Amino acid sequence: MGVTERRLREKEQRRTSIVHAAERVFFSKGVETATMDEIAEAAEISKGLLYVYFQSKDDLYNAVCLRGMQLLRAAFEQAVAGQEKGLRKAHAIGQAYVMFAQNHPGYFTSVVHQAARNGESEPGSYALACDEERDEILYIVANSIRCGIADGSIRPDLEPVQTAIMLWGQMHGIIQVASLPNIQSHYETEFNQLIKFAFGLITASLRRRPDKP
Repeated sequence: MGVTERRLREKEQRRTSIVHAAERVFFSKGVETATMDEIAEAAEISKGLLYVYFQSKDDLYNAVCLRGMQLLRAAFEQAVAGQEKGLRKAHAIGQAYVMFAQNHPGYFTSVVHQAARNGESEPGSYALACDEERDEILYIVANSIRCGIADGSIRPDLEPVQTAIMLWGQMHGIIQVASLPNIQSHYETEFNQLIKFAFGLITASLRRRPDKP
């Protein structure tokens, strides 16, 4: 390995270690509260060196968000791979999102936080990469709707992309509300019950009903 290749590898390793450190700080303190000083300290580098790799806190948080979105896309791809009917694909995607939220709560929060940001994404930026990854994720959901319409398991009057966006919003909100301890205790229910009930409602809204004679 030549000097140039070794330096590039070392630079990429440093970048990766910074993102690892940033994840710990962002997920423990919250993106609004976390500071670049704290991230530099966690990464065991100077603040000046931190800015050599990442232009701003937003830039660094987008790098963390990108990891989460890549992980989510892989989970969705795996979920639909074993299903034939479009309605089953959509159901499997929902289950995968619940598992993603439970196993990766920091990433779960980052997905919507990144999508809600303002401004256009610059070419080559982590923000643009996140936008592209989000499009891929929504494509998987929309494609399951298209498959369901084609195979007759999903209502034919649904627009796939709009339905995919609505399903994303519904599931994200349901998971957040169902996770609240005061909701569970006050209404004498628990997370899995609420999620199961929500899946029933959503599935009923998607399913194609037999044509009446």
